[in-house]
Amino acid sequence: MERDQFHQLLKTYLDGTCAEEERLLVEHWYSLIGKDNRWKPAPDQVPALEQAIWNKIEEKTLPAPAVHKNNWWKFAAAAMLVLAAGIFWLYQRTETAADATRQLTNGYVQVENRTRGIDTILLEDNSSVLLQPGASLRYPTKFKADKREVYLTGTAFFEIARQSSRPFFVYAGELTTQVLGTSFEVREMQNQGSVEVTVRTGKVSVFQTPAISKSTQSISTKANGVILEPNQKVRYFLREQHFITEIADKPLPVASIKTNNRISFTYMDTPLENVIKELESVYHISVEMEDENLKSCPFTGQLDEKELFNSLELICTAVGITYEKQGLKILLKGKGCRR
Repeated sequence: MERDQFHQLLKTYLDGTCAEEERLLVEHWYSLIGKDNRWKPAPDQVPALEQAIWNKIEEKTLPAPAVHKNNWWKFAAAAMLVLAAGIFWLYQRTETAADATRQLTNGYVQVENRTRGIDTILLEDNSSVLLQPGASLRYPTKFKADKREVYLTGTAFFEIARQSSRPFFVYAGELTTQVLGTSFEVREMQNQGSVEVTVRTGKVSVFQTPAISKSTQSISTKANGVILEPNQKVRYFLREQHFITEIADKPLPVASIKTNNRISFTYMDTPLENVIKELESVYHISVEMEDENLKSCPFTGQLDEKELFNSLELICTAVGITYEKQGLKILLKGKGCRR
């Protein structure tokens, strides 16, 4: 994670728009400088807060985890310094939890999260896994030279360190998720006979486990499978052996992850067509209009990095239309132009 990404994540936390795993990480940063997570800085205090946290991390004041001897600051230099620092702290905390179990057998670690909170695991390649209550993960103490493989039961969020020569595989039931470096969630729902994968960043290939060669090195849709991009999800039904792809439940801005620029849309009688084009570029989701006349409808309002559906609700109320999810796109319906 670069300095600009660190800045953006801290900002989304202060705005209240970050994901749960991001909230845990920022609250750890607060602890580094002796701040309680209930403390809310005034706007003019934010620059000093940001600099204080960054300085603390650069001083390498975090204790090294007893269970790992890796030089994790080398990983930090590889662009995930801040994330690694937080994950180590979370890993130490969950490692000692009375209800968390870790067993080592034949070079594999089996983790079962029997706690009520998230159990954070740091893998040997410096990828991290946020294991939800009731979930379990099986992974090797050292990955193979040509691929990285883990086995999941339940729900977990993955933040994968990019290694183009070693793809990462998550096996969940009959479904395999393959990535090079990205963040995504896998949710195995045994009681519903399905597995769901949601992508936050990067590109992910999802396919039936029996139909793929374990030596595969590139993202593909061999056999029965799909490729997902940010803010997309797929649900695989085990009995029917088919996929349904759609928009993620809570689409978040993709552009803000890559840049240090504040995403702030303030409109004054702006044609709806222009508003929608900007939303498409930020969320990477296609939005279509049922009636061509909607394009000229004026919109006045402010959309500050809100979750996409919240922004659409504001737009629809102001213009007098509705929206409908249709697979990987959104359709705006109605005549609109409410005055």
